[in-house]
Amino acid sequence: MRKISKFKAAKAADTHHQLVQVARAVFSDRGFGDVSLNDILTPLQLTKGALYHHFRDKKDLFRAVLVAVQSEVAASAREAGDIEPDPFEGLKSVCRTFLHELRKPDVMRIVCIDAGAILTWAECAEIDEKHMLSVMRDAIGAVQTSGALAGLDLEATTRALAGAIYQTVEWASHDEAHNRIAQGEIVLLRLLDGILAD
Repeated sequence: MRKISKFKAAKAADTHHQLVQVARAVFSDRGFGDVSLNDILTPLQLTKGALYHHFRDKKDLFRAVLVAVQSEVAASAREAGDIEPDPFEGLKSVCRTFLHELRKPDVMRIVCIDAGAILTWAECAEIDEKHMLSVMRDAIGAVQTSGALAGLDLEATTRALAGAIYQTVEWASHDEAHNRIAQGEIVLLRLLDGILAD
């Protein structure tokens, strides 16, 4: 009986993962509004009943996709920061990585274009808190522990830097993405150098 339960749990987890992966591919390719449930279910040969076993509706599935994408982006940024032995260089690497990960077309579409139109502000804020803001806060906190930026409020600094990153990526999502991200990175790194000097 236990083996059957473990098998069912593994099968359910695999189906959940496949639904998120296929949904991510079609959402990033066409956008949430132009995707039907059949576009997600047909490649997997699943019924709507199977989807509703895992998600309330298409919006709930999108939320799971957003969480998966944000988790990956945050993990990449945290890893980039952890590699640097100097905390301030680590913070710079975290900021650069967020900019470069968020500018990827599939990530940009899901995180910067569709998320705010599909989910509430509170839902987006909750996901940001667990992923991007958590990584930013830890990186800034490490700099403060080293003795730099000690005069700046941790939360205000976290929010200001995260906002600068999101605004740059949102601006870049409309046109000239590569150039705008590059220009935004220059400004962001100058800002970081400036607050360190203070």
